[in-house]
Amino acid sequence: MELNFTEEERVKCHKVVAAFQEYFDDLGDTTVADCGKFGMLWLRWYDDGDFGAQELHDNAEELFDALWTAWKEHQLLTPVLGTKLVELEYEELYDLLTPEKKAEYEKKHQYFWEKAFGNQ
Repeated sequence: MELNFTEEERVKCHKVVAAFQEYFDDLGDTTVADCGKFGMLWLRWYDDGDFGAQELHDNAEELFDALWTAWKEHQLLTPVLGTKLVELEYEELYDLLTPEKKAEYEKKHQYFWEKAFGNQ
């Protein structure tokens, strides 16, 4: 098994994690751990001494995409909890948003991106 997690990629991944730290703090049950030569381990849904999900990432842009998707899905799902809309797919919930709300999501995506990568 060849490992290609470079120091440069590690630094980029740490910037991605820092960009989403506020989101992790809000959730309280999610973190990303540096696992050395293996990459960054995203741990989610901590409960009773265990995490319900984990993903290993060795690429900063892929880590960003995963964290962005989770942030967006959380934002889409939270307001509809306890309603029939909770049964819709995330894409369907997104389609129900107003153009203004969609624009807010795009601004938030840009905010996270610039925080993680600057103005690349």
